[in-house]
Amino acid sequence: MDSGDHPRGTDAATPTAHHVLPDGVEDVAADEEAELAAVLGGPSDAPAGPAPSRDEAPRTRDVLSAIAEREHAVPVHRELERRERKFVRWLLVSLVIAVAALYGAMWWLDPISVTGRQTRFSVVENGGVRQAKLDLMDRLPAPPGVLVLGSSRSMKLNPVEIHKDTGEDAFNAGVSGGTAKDMYLYARYADELWGKQDATFPHLVIGVVSDVFRYSGTSSLDPRLKKFLPKSQSDSGRLEVAKELLQAKTVEGAARAVHRVVKHDGVGALLHPEQGAGKIDAELATTGKQRGNQLENLSPRGMQLFDPGIEGDKSKLPVRVERQMRTFARGGYEADPNFTGIDARSLELFRRMIKMANSHGDVPTVWITPFQPGALKYLPKDKYEARNRTYKAALRKLLASGDVKFTFVDETEELDSFGGNPEDFHDGIHMKEANTERLLRYLDRRHLLAKADVARTAR
Repeated sequence: MDSGDHPRGTDAATPTAHHVLPDGVEDVAADEEAELAAVLGGPSDAPAGPAPSRDEAPRTRDVLSAIAEREHAVPVHRELERRERKFVRWLLVSLVIAVAALYGAMWWLDPISVTGRQTRFSVVENGGVRQAKLDLMDRLPAPPGVLVLGSSRSMKLNPVEIHKDTGEDAFNAGVSGGTAKDMYLYARYADELWGKQDATFPHLVIGVVSDVFRYSGTSSLDPRLKKFLPKSQSDSGRLEVAKELLQAKTVEGAARAVHRVVKHDGVGALLHPEQGAGKIDAELATTGKQRGNQLENLSPRGMQLFDPGIEGDKSKLPVRVERQMRTFARGGYEADPNFTGIDARSLELFRRMIKMANSHGDVPTVWITPFQPGALKYLPKDKYEARNRTYKAALRKLLASGDVKFTFVDETEELDSFGGNPEDFHDGIHMKEANTERLLRYLDRRHLLAKADVARTAR
């Protein structure tokens, strides 16, 4: 039988898996197509059936075309990433809107008087006083012999008493919440006004507190002072206003003020926040045209005028001390994690101020303002003591460097050192006039108050 013949009753041998081409080359397309279809289309555990015939087997291009037309499910992790990105975008947009709304409300209410207006929602006793002090300095008929610098604790020092003790005219340039930054700026302004000759530059009497080296203070909003800051430390006026308004303690104070004012004046007060008439202008504080700057509350020599009603009332002192100190602790030691630190920028500005005074032949007097004896129990003991050590050590280190000269009167931290009376305080940190007079007499006895006495002692 020829190899090409077949037995009767049998079909010609047709390969089930391969077709043999005349050239002897096997056609494996059918098997590959079937396998591809099984892998991409059918379940992996499906039993293998007989291989389809060549006519029945799908072509590769048909299989790939079918795959391309399918709707593919997005992997779960990709869907989650997409949703997360969408949520983050929504969160950021919401946060920006919330901050913008908060800033707008705080600017409108202006509880700390930094926008150039004096509103009925102000929670600071001395809003606008920084500009007022500059206006008064401009009006002085002659350069003062003594310039008082410091915070609101120093604002109570009476230039008239300094004149009585020393014969020198004086000006009080202390400002509420004053820091080394404020002191430096006012000393520089004094130098611009009166420093053309060494003889007319005043002797600096600087009252310091434990937070003197925090980097804060809005004096630099006024263009008369802003120009003295290094460029690296000079924010735009609007940015500095925003930073002050958005502080947590400012928002908290505004909330208390809104509750108090609305209860007293009604909801309409929110639509008319200014106490006086006048166009609202956000740039007033940055142009030196502060409205409601409380000039009427200052003497022509810059001292904050005493309230006779409070001055003579000693019966409520414990209540005032507790209220004021709890607010002080909450706004500082509890709210600010860096409250016990020293800002290098502030320390450098303080050094520059002393260096400038030295260049005019002055050796500044730096004294520590005391607390009312019953006030310290309201402060966190560990944090207060750490801060107290830190800032005094920074001053002593600066003095020991030999780069600058000043007299550090640290004993005035203790009320007994100058004969102070615990009852002669407005609250936990502000002395009444009787105590400030005792302090001035003490400094005068040590020849640290008058410029001529300081010069002789330095020699």
